[in-house]
Amino acid sequence: MREITVGKNEAGQRLKKFCFYYFKGVPQSFTFKMLRKKNILLNDKKATGDEILTEGDRVQLYFSESAFEELRKEAEVKLYHRMHEGEAALLAGSGERFGLINRSTLEWV
Repeated sequence: MREITVGKNEAGQRLKKFCFYYFKGVPQSFTFKMLRKKNILLNDKKATGDEILTEGDRVQLYFSESAFEELRKEAEVKLYHRMHEGEAALLAGSGERFGLINRSTLEWV
């Protein structure tokens, strides 16, 4: 479980927009599903995503640590796919590790 305290930069926006930003690169349908399943709570209560955040609100994300890692990796690969897609290769990476994937064989180059 991770808990995020809303700061003044995030205050005033809807919870769903905050979640879309936090899970950048993940389909929006995933965020809505997690809201429906009560895996994302706002101040220990079920949230719909339409709530306006105020400074000091607590957003609780009930995911396992491995799920967080997978979400981050998936988002990073999608981001690099959009930014660095070449005709024959794709730049992909996580953190400090990067590599090229041959699109025709899907192997690391």
